[in-house]
Amino acid sequence: PKIAFIFTGQGSQYADMGRELYETEPRFAETINRLASIMDPELGAPLLEILFGDKSAAYLESTRYVQPALFALEFALADYLRHIGVEPSYVIGHSVGEIVAACIAGMLDLEDAARFVVTRGRLMGSLPEGGTMLAIAATPEQVQRWVQGKEADVTIATVNGPHAVVVSGKADAVSAIGTMAQAAGRQIKELEVSHAFHSPLMDPILDELTQAAASMRISPPRIPIVSNTSGDFFSDEIKPEYWSKHVRNAVLFHQGMQRIIDAGCSLIV
Repeated sequence: PKIAFIFTGQGSQYADMGRELYETEPRFAETINRLASIMDPELGAPLLEILFGDKSAAYLESTRYVQPALFALEFALADYLRHIGVEPSYVIGHSVGEIVAACIAGMLDLEDAARFVVTRGRLMGSLPEGGTMLAIAATPEQVQRWVQGKEADVTIATVNGPHAVVVSGKADAVSAIGTMAQAAGRQIKELEVSHAFHSPLMDPILDELTQAAASMRISPPRIPIVSNTSGDFFSDEIKPEYWSKHVRNAVLFHQGMQRIIDAGCSLIV
């Protein structure tokens, strides 16, 4: 079957994730240790402590540490699957997960990407808290009507399904949209996040993030990979600016998943 590897974004983390595999599978442990040696000098805490230490749960509440931890775990999992013979025909990520997908696709060098994720997590975590993200069980078209005219304060952050949209931005603007959604009979759920990702509140870090991305070696993908920002397969030419826009623009995950299914994928990991 045609197989797709999907790499999750922030929010899926939990303390001790990957510990049993780390303790029982040498290949997985070797990859985690390699990434720790790359990340630790700039991370601010040892990667193994973040993943498996006594304070893992506390570390994983911080954007600064969550993103590198997820990157390391996801890359090591995909590397292990490939080691035992499971090869993806396609890859797709969700937000920070797309950076892992880009490494598996051969688009990004692993060491460059690992350092970039550390910088990404640090910059995003350094922004003032106070923004919120709200999941709404409505169509993107409905949500866009409620957002219209308020784009300086709130935007659509992710489209995860035909009736699964997340808005992100300043708390009062997000709350107003939530009120409109409930008045229209739509269910809402506030997400437990420290910052309003993929919203105008990310703007202050974009220039510095672009500079960090410029240090990464970027190659044409060897495995087809879907872009969050377009919902379609990447072309051969990707500029560093893409990885800062990637933090700011909406994650068109549903569109990307549909693209992979339309391409004939029948097994999703």
